[in-house]
Amino acid sequence: MNLKEILNKNKGFKEFLIKIGILIGIFLILPVVLFPFLEMSRYSKNNPDPLGHLFLVDIGVVVLVAILAFILISRDKLIKIKEYKYYKRPGLIFTICSLISITSYLILRYYTAHNTQTALQYHWLFFCLILVNVILIFFFMVLAIFNIKFIIDFIDNFKKELSLCIGLSIIAYIFIIKIRASWYLLGGFVAKSVAFLLKLSFKNEVMFSINNHSIILGVRNFTASIGTPCSGIESISMFLLLFLLIFAYDYKILNKKRMFVVLIPGLIGTVLVNILRIYLLYLAGVFVSPQFAVGMFHSNIGWILFLVYFIFFWFFAYKWVKGGNINKKLKEYDKSKK
Repeated sequence: MNLKEILNKNKGFKEFLIKIGILIGIFLILPVVLFPFLEMSRYSKNNPDPLGHLFLVDIGVVVLVAILAFILISRDKLIKIKEYKYYKRPGLIFTICSLISITSYLILRYYTAHNTQTALQYHWLFFCLILVNVILIFFFMVLAIFNIKFIIDFIDNFKKELSLCIGLSIIAYIFIIKIRASWYLLGGFVAKSVAFLLKLSFKNEVMFSINNHSIILGVRNFTASIGTPCSGIESISMFLLLFLLIFAYDYKILNKKRMFVVLIPGLIGTVLVNILRIYLLYLAGVFVSPQFAVGMFHSNIGWILFLVYFIFFWFFAYKWVKGGNINKKLKEYDKSKK
């Protein structure tokens, strides 16, 4: 049964996919709409972010991995999910609550960005307030799209899978933080590769230097430092974690040798996608604006490209690594019948 037949037969699953698409669409559009407000609230070295090393981008990547992991683990149960009636009034109320949380978040960001002493003096208060608003934005948005009845039943039906994905998310976040220490070697390779691509595009207008763990790359009027987020460490970490999850979950039906074979091109592809991301970032800095490049573009293009690459890669690779063992079992079955 192909995807089209599954969607036609299971209206609840079709409804679920549509709502997930709406949720992802909102989070893609939201930074674009809020970009002017976020630019007015940008933190500097002299005015640090109250969230400190709790990078929202990392949390977003971890949530993305958790969603992908959940779909992989629960795919057989998800296609059997039932259809739910949507209630407009609660949906409208939760939408308003989400908008209030977004407004509160923007006000807090703007205040802490322009009142350094107060933000530092009451660091933990602003830390909690900003983090709570980020959580509430997502929480109310989910309730607005899916409604309470669906969420309650969904948690009850998928509690084991959700618990596993929450645990994976925590492990993934800790893994990202720990592995950052080795960013420099990979960052240097990525920077040299991007510099090569920029020289092909802009010839003698590229400035590039590496010294004392500092990587500076510039083209025309846009210069930036290649740091940990640009090295691709996070993308490789996410790919490895999801790879191990797929291997552990479908261990019995996968061809182990083929899984090892696809791991190498999978990792190489992840690095190449990251190089493309940084190259596109510099193009955005030159042709759009430096503020746009280091702001909204930098925060969102990474996880979008990773998601597209991961789905595309496994769409083809999974059939191959699964096919080997199935063919082998069919041959063994035919021999046993004879």
